[in-house]
Amino acid sequence: MPGRPPPTPEQRRAAEPSASIWVTASAGTGKTQVLADRVMRLLLAATDPRQILCLTFTNAAAAEMVKRVEEDLSRFAILPEAELEAELRRRAGRPAGEDECLRARTLLATVLDLPAGLPIMTIHGFCQSLLKRFPLEAGVAPHFDVLDPRSAADLLRDAQAEVLASRSAGIKTALDRLAVLLGEMTLAEGLSALREDRLRLGALLPEMGAVEPLIARIYQYLRLPVGADTAEVRRSACTDPGIDRQALLRAANALAAGSDKEAARAEIIESWLAAEASERMRGWQAYQCVFLTAKREARQLGSMITRATAAACPAAEAALRAEQARVLAAVEREKAAMVAERTAALLRVGAAVLEAYDRRKRALAALDFDDLIAVSRRLLDRSGIAAWVQYKLDQRLDHLLIDEGQDTSPEQWAIIEALSAEFFTGEGARPARRTLFVVGDEKQSIMSVQGADVATYRRFRELLAARARAGGQQWREEPLGRSFRSARPILEVVDAVFADLAAREGVVSGSDWPAHECFRTTAPGLVEVWPLIEAEPAARAEDWELPDRQEATLRGETRLARAIARQIFEWRRDAVPLASTGQPIRAG
Repeated sequence: MPGRPPPTPEQRRAAEPSASIWVTASAGTGKTQVLADRVMRLLLAATDPRQILCLTFTNAAAAEMVKRVEEDLSRFAILPEAELEAELRRRAGRPAGEDECLRARTLLATVLDLPAGLPIMTIHGFCQSLLKRFPLEAGVAPHFDVLDPRSAADLLRDAQAEVLASRSAGIKTALDRLAVLLGEMTLAEGLSALREDRLRLGALLPEMGAVEPLIARIYQYLRLPVGADTAEVRRSACTDPGIDRQALLRAANALAAGSDKEAARAEIIESWLAAEASERMRGWQAYQCVFLTAKREARQLGSMITRATAAACPAAEAALRAEQARVLAAVEREKAAMVAERTAALLRVGAAVLEAYDRRKRALAALDFDDLIAVSRRLLDRSGIAAWVQYKLDQRLDHLLIDEGQDTSPEQWAIIEALSAEFFTGEGARPARRTLFVVGDEKQSIMSVQGADVATYRRFRELLAARARAGGQQWREEPLGRSFRSARPILEVVDAVFADLAAREGVVSGSDWPAHECFRTTAPGLVEVWPLIEAEPAARAEDWELPDRQEATLRGETRLARAIARQIFEWRRDAVPLASTGQPIRAG
């Protein structure tokens, strides 16, 4: 396209169609163009378009890639011979042969004749086409519909309302427990968090058989008796026969002879030891404070007993240390019991909501986006039938391209792994050179989009690389570091921030932070550091006021957006020129 910069050497290497390549590309480094160029070069290498599958993150990204490829093919069809040869040389970094030039002129007609167009789509779109092709094998209705996010949300709300109105004793008990245990989190927030992990929960429940065995496994993992609650754990701590009563009383006597603070601790210990079990439970919080901080962490020895008292009675120090360890262990068991209680109650309610939701979808013969992924994964994982599906797919799929690898969830990676399982074994249905291409940015994994995580991203990079090398296939990792989007001052600030190892931790796996290259070397840029903008504090109501009106508070993000808008308004009002163009700054 006129005005587009020529590909860099790194971009050319990444688009090389004969090798499997994992590209690490920061935002603004031209990864979309590399993807489009790779598809283009596969087509120029006489690859049947039906043997290519490019999976993008959004429909908009897929449409943009198709648009770029078709625009280039349109230009190839009408360019004069010399200009066409120069363009192909610019893309590939080598002279184009006569056959390649002829193919470039006819590719537009080939692509336009494809019944479904270029095979560039989202992974959800691919899964939908897969299930439409193999509905009986997948166990779905052949005429199934796909719910858009809004319809799925409406259906899920209906299912949630049904469960909340349920007369089931188990659901009522779980809701009562959640009302007490959730604290600042609302029930809606708790169920929303559970829904976000619906794929994992949907895989666990069939494996465990039901929700109760899953809950029992959670209690077992937390080393608690099934059904144990915080009150039971607290009672056990207060009646523990392992309490060394005599040693603690001697320690209390030693503390009573010390400072005023020590005497106060001695009184708490003596009162607690003399009380009945029920009184001990009521005084458990105060008793903890002798040994633990407000954050329920172990106190330093000096805040329990002074050096002088410890020197006068060494046994007191040992007794206090032993009791501190016992109390700390009991508190950790209380925390574990609360986690188990919350999780069990949420699972019981959440499993009922998901069951009602699935029942409604079955009645409509509908699948949501998560279903497309989950059912496709199960289809490709099934023994026997999976082999047949793989064989049929193997007839046409030779080149798999993955966009936004860092936003690919573990379930989606499992589908990609299944699709590429035969790529590096030499056991495909047809002998052909087969390649895998992935582009992503590890740094962006911190966003955790659709359940993706950086550990999965790294694991699959290592797994696929090992498979390719074991199969004797060419595998390369190609970083794209030249930014076509940002000005030099912005890139320099980013590099300066992440030169600090502490700042890099959790963002990239390697110890090195490669400095960005800047394409727009002459473009001016400016970085301003503004003070942190927090949420507007809520007005405190007087105790006697009725809650008869809404008190709106502004989130930090909203206050920041308004500050930016106000700044732009002032620049426009004062006719401040934009450094890169000399024109007055304006909104937009």
